[in-house]
Amino acid sequence: MPKPDNARRATAILLAAGKSRRMGKGIDKLFLSLRGKPVLFYSLQALQRSPSVAQVFLTCNPSNRKKLESLVRRHRFTKVKKFVRGGAERSDSVALALEAIRDGSGWVVIHDGARPMLNQKMIRAGLELARKRGSAVIASKVVDTIKKVNGHCRVRSTVDRSQLYAVQTPQIFRRSLILNAYRHVRKNKLRVTDDAAALEAGGGRVYLYEYDGPNLKITRRQDLSIAAAFLKQGGKK
Repeated sequence: MPKPDNARRATAILLAAGKSRRMGKGIDKLFLSLRGKPVLFYSLQALQRSPSVAQVFLTCNPSNRKKLESLVRRHRFTKVKKFVRGGAERSDSVALALEAIRDGSGWVVIHDGARPMLNQKMIRAGLELARKRGSAVIASKVVDTIKKVNGHCRVRSTVDRSQLYAVQTPQIFRRSLILNAYRHVRKNKLRVTDDAAALEAGGGRVYLYEYDGPNLKITRRQDLSIAAAFLKQGGKK
């Protein structure tokens, strides 16, 4: 039986095994400088400081594992307990990390390392909802007008945005729910782009929680200056 403390606290899976294709060949965006620190530093710092997170499993690839280990040692991120070699796709990396959790953690916080705006408010609000509903996925309302097009980018219709949300990370789940969902995904060779989709594919219910602050994903170089401006303004509460 899991210890009561483990049942209440969470294991964080921080995804750092991506290819950073849009940044250019040989560039790992997680190690680009953001206000003097690597992009990945900020998510690690937030998880290290969270009283609700017991440990961090960090996914990696063969080309960046040593750099990740050095970053963890240098900044004394003592909650990082395991480096998990990632798979071919994001979903494979998450599935492998979930299978590696052995201590009875009741909850899982899954976060993309390329989102450096992670903060305590996001984690607390997500865990509060997840403990009530089993899942909690951070999201923001879609504010732009959305057009549906054909293969030639000719507009076919305008989509009603009143019920549309842009989903991000962290995505937080009861561990047993998301573990079984990913087992279903892998068994049936399904393609999913995020963890919420994995739970949906397995028949589970996904609940969103709104966050109105910045939660930028570093995708292109110009995103670094935007993230730096938010961080300077105190974007990490």
